[in-house]
Amino acid sequence: GPEEDARTLYPGRPVSEIQAAYAEAMAEAVETLVVGADVHQTLDDLGRRGILRAVVTNTQRDVAKHLLEAAGLLGRLEVWVGVGGGLREKPAPDMAEHALEQLGVAPAEALFVGDTGYDEEAARAVSVAFLHYELRTGGSLAAALAPRLVD
Repeated sequence: GPEEDARTLYPGRPVSEIQAAYAEAMAEAVETLVVGADVHQTLDDLGRRGILRAVVTNTQRDVAKHLLEAAGLLGRLEVWVGVGGGLREKPAPDMAEHALEQLGVAPAEALFVGDTGYDEEAARAVSVAFLHYELRTGGSLAAALAPRLVD
């Protein structure tokens, strides 16, 4: 997120400047946003099975909401958590803990699906099982989840 980027990528630049630049870039990114071919269907199927769905992202909350809406995902989630509101970004456990609390789900009952080392570290920090899923390889989300789902 912007705080970490200010420390590591843009030392000396104010976080507010980085956030503004990210918001502008993300607004343009909406036009090229790619969602996996089976993501909508998979989220819908999980919802029909009573499985709660959440997104935890190191994207600023307002930008994340805009992107989730544009991707047709916001209405398929019970909870979404973005950077802000005093929650530390991943790999810190704050946002994942907040999502679990909002869902009312114990860590042992959850699965964190992510594509970065930060995701995996955040999952480990809250004692949640982790599934690495890389959209860029074109793999099916449903197929990746299938071994983890109990009928």
